[in-house]
Amino acid sequence: MTLDNLIQTIRTSTPDDWYGLDPNTPFYKHRIVMNGNTPTTDQHLAFASYKEDLCITMGWDLVENENFIEPYANNNPDRNSKSMWLDVFFNDALVFRMLYISVDGGRFELPIPTLNNGIYEVSNEHADFIFIINGINGVDRADYDNCLRRNHITVVNRPWNY
Repeated sequence: MTLDNLIQTIRTSTPDDWYGLDPNTPFYKHRIVMNGNTPTTDQHLAFASYKEDLCITMGWDLVENENFIEPYANNNPDRNSKSMWLDVFFNDALVFRMLYISVDGGRFELPIPTLNNGIYEVSNEHADFIFIINGINGVDRADYDNCLRRNHITVVNRPWNY
């Protein structure tokens, strides 16, 4: 499997193709964070396995920035947004990592857009990829698309250069 095949498999899957693991259990994918001189651990708060190929797993909701402020991230009833890590694993090896934003107090996960001639844009492939974790979390596509519009993120039909 190539990285392109892996990304396309995830992007074209449906939320029902994934088995979400109970977030109240350890996932054994910890990172060490220094709090002054004291090391602490942190982990993804969500994890899922692809039912069609259990070699493919994803973890998300690992906080990078607790107070993410950008014009496209704070246009929601709850203005709090965070940047988060989404990690893709193949045979338990980390093979792809990307940042996304969690907006509206954690109700939606959105791709980080690029600014193009004053318009915040994201490719349809990138939007599809991030929708999967929304869908696993119980968000339907119409609500996700409305959240993209509310945050002035335009979805454009072009390949995703991840």
